[in-house]
Amino acid sequence: MRAERTGAPRRLDTRQVSEDLLRAALDTLPIHVAVLDANGTAVAVNDTWNSFTEPHPFIGQQYGVGTQFLELCRTEMRDCPEEARKVLAGLREVLERRQQRFEMEYACPDPDGKERWFRFRALRSERGGGARIILLHEDITERKRAERELQERERLFRLMADTTPGLVWMCDAQRLFTYFNRRWLEFRGRRIEQERGRGWMDGIHPDDRRRWEEEFAAAFAAQRPFELEFRLLRADGEHRWLLGSGAPLSDPAGQFGGHIGSCVDVTDRRRAEEASRFLAEASNVLASSLDYQTTLGAVARLAVPQIADWCAADVLGADGSLQRLAVVHADLGKVELARELERRYSVDLEADRGLPNVLRTGYPELVSEITDELLAEMAGDAEHLRILRSLGLRSYIIAPLIARGRTLGALTLMTAESGSRYGMSDLAFAENLAGRAALAVDNARLYREAQDLNRMKDEFLATLSHELRTPLNAIVGWAHLLRDGKLDEETTQRAIETINRNAKVQNQLIADILDVSRIVTGKLRLNLRPVELPPIVESAVETMRPTAVAKGVGLETQIDAAGGLVSGDSDRLQQVVWNLLSNAIKFTPRGGTVRVRLGRERSHSTIVVEDTGAGMEPHVIPRIFERFMQGDSTSTRTHGGLGLGLAIVRHIVELHAGSVEASSRGPGQGSTFKVSLPTVAVAADAESGDSGRRRAGDETGGGHAATLEGLTVLVVDDHQDARELMTAVLQQRGARVVGAASTDEALELLRTEKPDVLLSDVEMPGEDGYALIRTIRALAPEEGGRVPAAALTAYARREDRVKTLLAGYQIHLAKPVAPEELVTVVTSLTGRSG
Repeated sequence: MRAERTGAPRRLDTRQVSEDLLRAALDTLPIHVAVLDANGTAVAVNDTWNSFTEPHPFIGQQYGVGTQFLELCRTEMRDCPEEARKVLAGLREVLERRQQRFEMEYACPDPDGKERWFRFRALRSERGGGARIILLHEDITERKRAERELQERERLFRLMADTTPGLVWMCDAQRLFTYFNRRWLEFRGRRIEQERGRGWMDGIHPDDRRRWEEEFAAAFAAQRPFELEFRLLRADGEHRWLLGSGAPLSDPAGQFGGHIGSCVDVTDRRRAEEASRFLAEASNVLASSLDYQTTLGAVARLAVPQIADWCAADVLGADGSLQRLAVVHADLGKVELARELERRYSVDLEADRGLPNVLRTGYPELVSEITDELLAEMAGDAEHLRILRSLGLRSYIIAPLIARGRTLGALTLMTAESGSRYGMSDLAFAENLAGRAALAVDNARLYREAQDLNRMKDEFLATLSHELRTPLNAIVGWAHLLRDGKLDEETTQRAIETINRNAKVQNQLIADILDVSRIVTGKLRLNLRPVELPPIVESAVETMRPTAVAKGVGLETQIDAAGGLVSGDSDRLQQVVWNLLSNAIKFTPRGGTVRVRLGRERSHSTIVVEDTGAGMEPHVIPRIFERFMQGDSTSTRTHGGLGLGLAIVRHIVELHAGSVEASSRGPGQGSTFKVSLPTVAVAADAESGDSGRRRAGDETGGGHAATLEGLTVLVVDDHQDARELMTAVLQQRGARVVGAASTDEALELLRTEKPDVLLSDVEMPGEDGYALIRTIRALAPEEGGRVPAAALTAYARREDRVKTLLAGYQIHLAKPVAPEELVTVVTSLTGRSG
């Protein structure tokens, strides 16, 4: 330590020795030390200070004892003027006794341009009889570099932690959590101050918290890694499954400093595993029985609470009615409440949302969040809304049961108490489950239908044998007697009449069988032309009158002469009336009455055949037009026949773009059959009477041909020849025709052209005609969702017809289609009439 000397001899004493020892100690310090007097002049410096300023690059010359530091700060620190100004200000504060001490850290570049950091401290001391200022100046460049490296490592760690997809956390040696990354805070929707310590643990699911705390405490005590799955509350209120893992931390000295870890959301993985197990179990249940009503109920019970808080299963009956097979909830009281709501509030089958919409369109419906507005839309009244709100419904999925292109019903999954919200993965799962359930329902129905068909086939063959043998027995018997030549003239005449009558019966039986064969193979063709219905009905009535008279049944007619002009095959239409009259007379007892009425209802002509006969059971009516169907197929039945007549009626009527329906008030109360046929326009100068009827039967139809003026028809067929043929036929009748070769093209034309009618092929590459009509029916009416449509297909089986009608078409046409038949279909769909 250097200090001022006066040159006078001094006496060695203890105080001097202590000062020398102090100076020696100060000279060994790595810190630059200087002592200033009350004016700011250096009166002593240590060797480290001198080494720093001999001469120092920052100063340019040595500054030791005698240096005036206030002046130095004002004039010499050119490279760091701002820092020098702060030092000067702080030093003045201490010199003038306004502060006891002053401290600052500053940076200055060295001659090489590298940044160096210093720590400057000024301490005031009043000891020794005078004021002294002790300056401590320290090079802290290495420390600063280490701090910056630490800060950079921390910055990179935070950047990495904030960008990682996982939820990162840290805890200290006291098991208090000190850090959470950005994704954790976003997941939780809370501030870091709320999560620190043990605050985040409030979000652990109550069923998992004890398990988490025990595992974490054990890992902490053993200073080992750990891993476990638990549920944590997310910001939206849903408990999500997390895979949490942690590893021990060590401080620079190697001491245990806590844990660092991360959590990964594994909810989707767990749900997929649970879904796989559930689907396997559900498949076993569905395959366990052909009683689909029982198995669907079992699946619904299996779904709660594994994948839903509520589950309902609904199926469509053969008549289109809706039947709820099951509604399941863990609380039986709520199940009874749901049943009561079903009884009190009927389902609007025309609703644009919910179960009716899914059943109508065949598309699933996912609602991730059930809002109060949606509840209000669903509610029937204020009380209904109050109950729905009290159930706490959160989210739902309705998945259609679709098999072989037909919608058989729907499966509804709904969350409430669990707080879960369904997403796209849940929708895919629900569709998978619904597909398996639909297959089970379809298989069960097919098995039942196969049993019914097999029974009906056996009954038909037995009936056929009986019906053929009965007239054949009379023919063969009388033929033998005639061959013997021993009959008198009167008996011979009766024998001939009997043989003739029974031959006609056999001929009719064979004709019916052949007609059914043509229907099944799609070969029953119509010779369409404009025809008047009154003479057709009158002719059929007169043909059947002798049969009615012979049985003692009254036959009454009410024929409107303006019954209407239809495009049809006169022979086949007469066959329709014959079959209906024959059926009515057969089942009407002696003394009863059969009434025939021909009239008009808007754009359709109607033929009604009503009898006072045996009537029908309610369960028979929906299937009365099926082949081989008979109200009584037992060996004790009182009426003969093969059960083909009404099936032939239905098919002929539908080929005329019409419809037929049956009704009865019950057994013994008679039956009513009503045929409805679309009328066609009649020219203003059409002739009346026989001349008009003669012209109606002409091949071309003359002035009575149906006109399609003003109509736009969209024709969809992937075969160009077919499109061109239909276009030519329809354009000849005045229609404007636009053609499409694919579903996508058809949908675009539907949007731009707004057609009045759609005629579509069913069998097309890519998306077929079924997909097209389902997409259209899902549209709003103003977008073309209700456009009248007819399907053209090479398949003519009953199930093919049912499939097209269920898909959304109004008419099913078997190829090839005659030109007049095509025109008739368009007029029928648009309601064109004379």
